[in-house]
Amino acid sequence: MEGALVAEGPDVELEAFQLNALSVGNVVEIEGGEVGLPGPRAKAGELRNLHADQIVAARAWIGKALQRLARLGRHSGSGCEEGDGIICAPFSRRGIRPAAGFLLSGFVACSASVRLTQIKLAGFKSFVDPASVNVPGQLVGVVGPNGCGKSNIIDAVRWVLGESRASALRGDSMQDVIFNGSSLRKPVARAGVELFFDNSLGRAAGQWSQYAEISVKRVLQRDGESSYFINNTHVRRRDVQDIFLGTGLGPRAYAIIEQGMISRIIEAKPEELRVFLEEAAGVSKYKERRRETEHRLADTRENLARVGDICRELGVQIERLEKQAEVARRYNELSAERAQKQNLLWLLRRNEADAEAQRHARDIERAATDLEAEMARLREIERELEQARSDHFASGDALGAAQGELYGANADVSRVETEIRFVAETRQRLEAQLAQLQAQRDTGQQNDAELRDATRSWQAKLEQSRESLELSRTKLAEEQAKLPKMEQAFRLLQGRIAGERERIAQAEQAFQVEQAHLAHAGKTLQGLESREERLLAERAELVAPDSRLRANLEQELSQSSAELSRQEVLLAQVEKARTTVEQQRQAATDGLQTLERELSALEGRLLTLQKIQNQVEENGRIQTWIDRHELASRSRLWQKIRVEAGWEAAVESALRDRLHAMEMSDPELLQRLLDDPPPAKVSAFIPGPDAKPERERGLKPLAEYVVALEPAVSGVIAAWLAPYYAVEGVPRLMTRMELSPRAVLVNREGHQFNRFGVSFHAPDPADTGILARQREIEALRTDARQRQDGIDKKREDLSRLERSLAEHDEGLAKLRVAGAALKQHHHERQLESLKLTQGQERYEERGGQIEGELREIAAQKAQEEAAQTAAEARLERHQHEIDDLYRKLELTQREHDAGERSLEAQRNVLLQSEREVQEAGYKEKECTSKIIDIDRSSQVLLEHIKGAAQSADQLQAELAAINDQALRTQLQQGLAARVAREQALAGARNRQEEIGNRLRSAEEARLASEQKLQPLRDRIAELRLKEQAARISSDQFAQQLREAGADQAVFAGAMK
Repeated sequence: MEGALVAEGPDVELEAFQLNALSVGNVVEIEGGEVGLPGPRAKAGELRNLHADQIVAARAWIGKALQRLARLGRHSGSGCEEGDGIICAPFSRRGIRPAAGFLLSGFVACSASVRLTQIKLAGFKSFVDPASVNVPGQLVGVVGPNGCGKSNIIDAVRWVLGESRASALRGDSMQDVIFNGSSLRKPVARAGVELFFDNSLGRAAGQWSQYAEISVKRVLQRDGESSYFINNTHVRRRDVQDIFLGTGLGPRAYAIIEQGMISRIIEAKPEELRVFLEEAAGVSKYKERRRETEHRLADTRENLARVGDICRELGVQIERLEKQAEVARRYNELSAERAQKQNLLWLLRRNEADAEAQRHARDIERAATDLEAEMARLREIERELEQARSDHFASGDALGAAQGELYGANADVSRVETEIRFVAETRQRLEAQLAQLQAQRDTGQQNDAELRDATRSWQAKLEQSRESLELSRTKLAEEQAKLPKMEQAFRLLQGRIAGERERIAQAEQAFQVEQAHLAHAGKTLQGLESREERLLAERAELVAPDSRLRANLEQELSQSSAELSRQEVLLAQVEKARTTVEQQRQAATDGLQTLERELSALEGRLLTLQKIQNQVEENGRIQTWIDRHELASRSRLWQKIRVEAGWEAAVESALRDRLHAMEMSDPELLQRLLDDPPPAKVSAFIPGPDAKPERERGLKPLAEYVVALEPAVSGVIAAWLAPYYAVEGVPRLMTRMELSPRAVLVNREGHQFNRFGVSFHAPDPADTGILARQREIEALRTDARQRQDGIDKKREDLSRLERSLAEHDEGLAKLRVAGAALKQHHHERQLESLKLTQGQERYEERGGQIEGELREIAAQKAQEEAAQTAAEARLERHQHEIDDLYRKLELTQREHDAGERSLEAQRNVLLQSEREVQEAGYKEKECTSKIIDIDRSSQVLLEHIKGAAQSADQLQAELAAINDQALRTQLQQGLAARVAREQALAGARNRQEEIGNRLRSAEEARLASEQKLQPLRDRIAELRLKEQAARISSDQFAQQLREAGADQAVFAGAMK
């Protein structure tokens, strides 16, 4: 890889480069495509004239350093070649600089057992979107400008292999590898990187050697949780590192080369260098395994020591348990005694509660009698209260009528007094208005004299303003006649100046154009001479390629192409056969996994059902009794029978507690159980011969739906189910009436029907479904055995297919190695032939191009020299023309300035005349407006004086018509009527007060009676609560006695 793609000069467009084609497989990948290299020196045209910032450039020392590291990585069993790996380097946007070095971000050498083929990144640093980086060859370069993410690829490889130091990944914390968002993108929640390795030779360590491709994946969540996967199987970080032990790959291994690492290796201490050498020699993995073995041996010794301690501790615990057993026996005796005394206490408490309930019932009857008497007295008081209210309402109506009459008298008096006050106020108002009108008439006559004097003064001012306006208008007309002539002369001067300036601009523009032509001609001549020199030098260096070597190469190509075709056909056949075997293996694996999942589900269901069945027999109250008599191992009746599907509820309804009956064939055991009865219900059965009881005609016995698994049980089932017959739905009434007194009909739901009634079945939660579950358990066991047989057969088929697949992989690997060698040889010959062909074509084409270009350069030089001479002559002529135009413009500008000053003076004079005309007109309008206003005010004043005289006459007439003597007479009469009404109202109020006193007395009596009722009601309610509490206590104690199974008669006799 020495001197890969090194530019010869700093030109922006790449012209040539040097390349050792054998180091990169004779192919360069540029802009997503491959370009063959014709020789160690090639032109940019062969690479589509790419610019320098699109070509990877590196100094020779970089390639040599990589080769030294590659040689360091070769050890026993290594599959690497010199220069294998990935190179990440930046390039310049301004072209290749021959004196500048390039940053080598990292280098990943191939493993001794596997080869990296692909890298997938998602959410890792700058790779926010899922991205895939293919590694198609032994040497791959990753290029791009600074900051584009080249180093992130090497960081991703290091991170997946187990790197846990954030500083090694150029971050402050491990969460920095997750994309944190930008102005346009939101942050992501996790980062993931996956590496794919080719393991077609099966050299990977451990269990992963059977896979043709190995994927190593690491996922980091934002909460800090990190997960590792190998072939999508969750593993530990240690498992990932174990695969690459001794291969040079790992978070801190020598196969990942970064800036400054070569210097650190050269300057490393012996201890540090030893680590690299052991890794390169493959010794590190054995040292790691030895260290793990030593740790395991040490742990085993510690475990053995702990076993001895446990044995000694168990001996001490056994002695302590024996003492505890004695204490437990004494505890059981005391518990039995305590239970007997507790039953006596409950019986005593129940009797006391019954007596208390009876006493409270008698008290309730007495309180109810007192309540009824008080209620009768209250009703009598309420009748008296109602009569008092009627009288009170009647007196209230009379009082309201008297009050209304008094209000009417008061209203009449108030009305007359108001009218008298109104007459007095009217007289005063009229007298004041007469005085005011007289004052207004005097003031109007005085204002009329003043208005006549003002009119005469404004008429004199009007005559003066009209004379001044006439003089101003005459002067304005004279000045306006002078202005147009002066403006016409000034516009002519402006037109002359604009024309002269335009001619000057045109002349200057022509002068600048000629200057540009002259400069362009000089530059063109200079460029043509430089180009002519380069072409002459290039023509002297052209060399024609060897034609005989080209013919020999074509013959070799024909032979290698035929051999390569035969090899590809054979490889395709083997690959097709391997694919078939792989598909069969995958199908077998899927089938095995399906069977294993089904078996797991069956076993889980079976375990759950068995646990439920076991819990059915667990009863804390009798468990101690069962353990004492060693009955826990005895089977129950439901375990020895099978019921036809659908009739489980019917059998459970018929047998009920007898489903849990235990076999008692031993008379001595039965006698011991009778001497020590259980604390709860327990059933047992004694095996006997199969009896044949009488059957009802036309009915099917329920026992026919039950199958006994043991002959000893069949007789018990026949006897216990003898009265029961199976029916569908609800039997007809006639069918029930024909039954014998012992016969019972049972339907599928468990409801029982006999001649005299119906017993509805309510499933007991402890027994519901026990028979159906037992039948399902048997079916599940059979199905599980069948699934296990299928799994064993699938495993045998899978083992056979895996052996066949390994044989195909081995043959395929050999064919691929041979095919790769043939392809390499054929490709090398193709490149050499292509180089010779292209060299000849370039020699002929370039020679003709150079001759044509030299002729064109000579013709262009003659044209440019002639154009240069003509441009110089035109340039001098334009300069003289510009000088003459500037002198004429100066004279015209002087005339223009003088005319502008005269025009401005005339405009000022005209403006002054217009202002004088406006002022004279304003004065004339002001005088006219004032005279009109004075006339209008005089007319209004005269009308006001006339109106005031008329109003005064009317007021005199109204004042003479006012008289209040009649109103004063009415006032005296109204006052006498009001005194009479007040006396009548006082009498009505006295009667109302007497009746109100009687009503309040009755109301107080009612309230007193009601207050006596509430304590009586509270007393009755309290007594009822106490009676209810006593009865509840009695029921509770009775329930506790029943639950304890105590004989109340025996305990009652003991109490007496």
